[in-house]
Amino acid sequence: MRSQFPRFFARSWFFVLGCACVILAAGCAAGGNVAFDPADLFYRETATLPIIASARPTRTPTITATPIYTASPTMTATPTQTPVPIVTPTYEPVNVWSFPTALGDNFSLQSDVTIPDGETLERGAVLLKSWRIKNTGSSVWNEKFSLVRVDSFPFDAPQRQRAVFLQPTELIELKLATWNARQFTVAPGTTVDLVVPFRVPTRPGSYQIEYYLINDRGEIVGTKLWMSFEIPFEAGELTATAEEAVRLSATPDPLAEAERPETGTVMPTTVKTIDWSGKWLIRDPFSEENTIPVEAEFGQQDHQLSGYFYDRNGEPALVEGTLSDDSLLFTGRVGYPWERKFINVQWRVLTDGDQFSSITDGGRTGYGASCGGRNGAVFPEYCSVPPGV
Repeated sequence: MRSQFPRFFARSWFFVLGCACVILAAGCAAGGNVAFDPADLFYRETATLPIIASARPTRTPTITATPIYTASPTMTATPTQTPVPIVTPTYEPVNVWSFPTALGDNFSLQSDVTIPDGETLERGAVLLKSWRIKNTGSSVWNEKFSLVRVDSFPFDAPQRQRAVFLQPTELIELKLATWNARQFTVAPGTTVDLVVPFRVPTRPGSYQIEYYLINDRGEIVGTKLWMSFEIPFEAGELTATAEEAVRLSATPDPLAEAERPETGTVMPTTVKTIDWSGKWLIRDPFSEENTIPVEAEFGQQDHQLSGYFYDRNGEPALVEGTLSDDSLLFTGRVGYPWERKFINVQWRVLTDGDQFSSITDGGRTGYGASCGGRNGAVFPEYCSVPPGV
């Protein structure tokens, strides 16, 4: 009997080899190229697998809403005009006889440069009176000297104003270009021109206005100065005055008045024209602030306007220029004639004829702007307006 061991051994070896191939194929399928270790067939290793952590929850961030501020549009403020307060200047009556007579100051009158005694003047005109005087005293005159009018009539207030001494000149008018340099000090023996602007009264008659020169100590210097002139009656004024006097002096007849038929009075239709002549309260155009108004006197000749006012410091300033065809717009200049200092102005009168406003760039009320009122009218609501308004 042939031995069975070799056959059995061969079969066992093939069995073991087949199992190894199966295991190797499974390993290749699971892990790819893994090195084969024969010991793996005989030893079992216990592998401790790591604990697979559960997926970390995704934290949802808490969003804090940041308020979004919408920028408010920048508002450009429209300048609001504040009506300029108007306060009528008040003047205390001046009693010239209360001033004592100066002992060291005196003068002598050399001549009347303008408006000789008895000259006929046009009513309502704005003129300049000039006296040539010489300092015959022993002291120096200064800018604190003043000129006092004896009576307020016929020029109203103020009675006292600053004395203006100029270097002598023969060709002087109420115009910016005709005044010589001002003499703020007048030494003894010096000759100067003492000038004062004024507006001719509108009532006909004979006038004599007297003045006294007052020094810086409140004393009367020298004798009185005066100007005298005539304002003639216009055609028909004497006849109308005589007829009115007869009518007022006649004894009324009740029967005749009762029998007189009633007749309707037809008033003629007239177109109101603007005349700037007269006294105005105006804002001082040389002021930076809204101040108490100053009094101005204007005179209109056709389309020419001239005038003057005394500023807050008592210095006289002149106004001159032309009017538009309808007299509603004044274009001219205002200035101190002895300094050759002036500002260009445009004034427009309101429809009532008793107020005017300045026309300025931006419509702002400041240096160079003026406005005015007369016949009881206050300043207009807007003292200054921009062009085209």
